[in-house]
Amino acid sequence: MYLYQRGTFLGLSMLCMAAANAATPTYNPVGVQQNVAVQTVTDGGWSECYKETFDKNGKSIEEISTACGGKQLMMACRATGTNSLQVLAQAPKIDVMTDTGTAFAITHQANGVAWYFNSSYSWGFAAEGQAVSRSSCDTQNSSGEGSATRMCVHTNQGNLSGGWRCGGATGLNESSAFERVFYTANVTSPDPVPSVSVSNVADRSLTVTWTAASDNGSPITKYTVTGVPGGSCTTETVAPATEPATSCTITGLTNGTPYKFTVVATNAIGDSAPSPESAEAIPLADVMFVGAGPNITLAGGVVAAAYSQPLQLTGGLPPYTFSVTGELPPGLALDTATGIISGTPTTTGTYSFSVMAMDSTVQPTLAAKAVHVAEQTFTIVITAAPVVQATPTPVPALGGVGMLLLSGVVAGSIGFMRRRKSS
Repeated sequence: MYLYQRGTFLGLSMLCMAAANAATPTYNPVGVQQNVAVQTVTDGGWSECYKETFDKNGKSIEEISTACGGKQLMMACRATGTNSLQVLAQAPKIDVMTDTGTAFAITHQANGVAWYFNSSYSWGFAAEGQAVSRSSCDTQNSSGEGSATRMCVHTNQGNLSGGWRCGGATGLNESSAFERVFYTANVTSPDPVPSVSVSNVADRSLTVTWTAASDNGSPITKYTVTGVPGGSCTTETVAPATEPATSCTITGLTNGTPYKFTVVATNAIGDSAPSPESAEAIPLADVMFVGAGPNITLAGGVVAAAYSQPLQLTGGLPPYTFSVTGELPPGLALDTATGIISGTPTTTGTYSFSVMAMDSTVQPTLAAKAVHVAEQTFTIVITAAPVVQATPTPVPALGGVGMLLLSGVVAGSIGFMRRRKSS
């Protein structure tokens, strides 16, 4: 007994791809289509791999799968011999031939189509979201809304049997007026994304942008961005857009850590190989002077007194480079590597000037000025040195013994002068 499980047919498809001259199609309809010219299908890269009127029985499903060896399989039906397909649908072969068992209403959704298959029950499709009533073929909506977007043929022990319906036409098991036609194509997974770039590098975030990949016949439905050592994002097709975005912003990164990114494209067949890595990017907080505002007043200086004042920064990636615009106090200079203003002031006054600081990621250019460059106005006031007043030398105080000796000297001097006067 044939057990045509999903995995079995995937393996069979891979082995038999070359047998059907399958091409990469440019016609890739999504959902059930009606009244499509045969030339539209064949010019769109599809090869006919099986055709038989609805009244025929006994064609091996395995033989059909071998003949229809591409990765994509299209089921269609039409009035026999006409140049227009009344109804058709296509999807990866693995989806078209996914075994849904014999359950009354179970379908497998793929490419906007509700598929069902079992090698001993029935095989067919309806539009995605529409209910089916498999008994054994789908008898749901034999007329009215939804009836025209259905196809079903009976199966029996691994073979095709009579066909029940083609669009709105039903009861066709013995009819040679309708025929079922299968087409194959080699839709593949996308080519790798050719290039990836990083922009808007900021505080714990950045934007990754990439070039759209070639879809190889099946529309790209998703891009997945993966960063090393971390960070990721995904873009998917969201109506009314018909393809996913080719950029996304990643947040929650670690400032100061280098990141690189690759992108993988996905279509109905599978994933592309990863893109080349992006250039390295380092998220950082904006460079800012501590106390930033309209003006920062630094510590004052004094003429002829040594002065030293460091300018402090946050954010960015050290080391920093400093430059000054305007007039520093005479005698002072800015160290462009350390950001220290130092020297010995020579002239009093109030001095205003601007300092620009760049972090190491943008030197020697200002390519990312908003993030990696800070400018700030500063003021330093230089005052005169204080005038030193002369202090009189004090007369040493005499103690008690000194006073006695001084008194004796004075008394002796007076007595001597009196004697001389009397003589």
